[in-house]
Amino acid sequence: INYLSHIIIGIDRIQLSIPILFSKQFLNHVLKVSKIIDHKNSRDKWFYKLLLNGCLITINGKSKSKVFDYNDRIYIEVFNPDSEIQEQLKKIIQISTPGMTKGNYGIIIRQLEVSYDLYCYEADNCSKILRFITDHLVKKYSRSNSYKPCYTTKYVGRNGNIRNGALGIRSYVKKESGETFCRVEFQFNRPHLLKHDISYLDFPINPLTFNSLDHIELFENFSRLGIKNITRSALRNENKCFDCIGELISNNLSQSLKQNEIRKIILGNRVGRC
Repeated sequence: INYLSHIIIGIDRIQLSIPILFSKQFLNHVLKVSKIIDHKNSRDKWFYKLLLNGCLITINGKSKSKVFDYNDRIYIEVFNPDSEIQEQLKKIIQISTPGMTKGNYGIIIRQLEVSYDLYCYEADNCSKILRFITDHLVKKYSRSNSYKPCYTTKYVGRNGNIRNGALGIRSYVKKESGETFCRVEFQFNRPHLLKHDISYLDFPINPLTFNSLDHIELFENFSRLGIKNITRSALRNENKCFDCIGELISNNLSQSLKQNEIRKIILGNRVGRC
């Protein structure tokens, strides 16, 4: 806490999908109020990069094929959208589509990222904050294989993939507009958004409504319960065990002895609460 100067919380990215049936109407409306930065139209897919009142938006979809597929969709990503941008997108979607939020013809939020930008008094201390997060942050109810580092970015999600499951977390050090900070992104995926009935009709979305910090825990140390669970995991497939002189002993005694061994390894010879 001594390293942090301030924290900024915001919506970092929203990804939506719109049925191909309404793509032409949507594009017509959004292109009227946006500035085209880039546009590509290849044999397989097309792509737009736009600026809407300073907000970056990308839109992509498949190029037309001989057989029209009613299940095809176009995908829209909106980066750092403030309340005004969200309101404007909501109006465009309502004008150009039937406005449904579920089913084959629904306008769907596929992913929504809430960002916590942790700024330090000294830029060099951002790596220390990231190291602390890497060592101590755990997603509640996650399994042991949920953590996956990739270069300087740390991922926490189902099987180490933040796109799987309801929620994923990404943390890394970022440089933007001449400032360095540690960013922690909570990526809420479609299952979470469906469960809580969150749709584009809720625009503008306040990042604090997600209560992101309720989904994590910061472990300072191994607890007694933690050591006990490690021991149980180590002995999960063992029903019986032999002591040092070859006599058969119960699994409960085996677990107790193994727990003491693990405790000594972690804590040394200290006695008392851990």
